[in-house]
Amino acid sequence: MKKIILLLSISILFLASCKKNVAPIVIKKNVTYQVTTTASRVHLNYYNESGVLVESDLMNTTWKYDFKATPNTYLYIGAKNRTESGSITIEILVNDKVKFSNSTVLPYGAINCSGFLD
Repeated sequence: MKKIILLLSISILFLASCKKNVAPIVIKKNVTYQVTTTASRVHLNYYNESGVLVESDLMNTTWKYDFKATPNTYLYIGAKNRTESGSITIEILVNDKVKFSNSTVLPYGAINCSGFLD
C-alpha cells in the first residue's frame, strides 16, 4: 500500500512540474495608408509592413497601401506637395477606421501622420 501511495505521489509531482510551452496569440490588425490629393506631383515616404522606410512619387489623385501589423508597430506616412497648388490629405486607418490623419493646402506643403498601433 505504501508503494502505491509513493508511486502516485511521485506521478503527481512529475505531472505538476511539467511546463507547458504555450505561445501567446498575437492578432494582427489591418492597416491602410491612404492619400488623396489634387496636386499633380506628391512625394511620399512611409514605413511598410517590415518597418522599412519606402519613398515614392505619386502621380495619381489617390493612393492606398494595405498590410497587416501586430500591436506596438510604429506606423508612419509623410507627403510633400511638389507643386505650387493643390491639397493633400493623408490617413492611417486601422481595421477600416481612421486612427491618424493630416492635411495641407499650402504650396509645397509637407505633412505626416504617425503613431503606435494599439
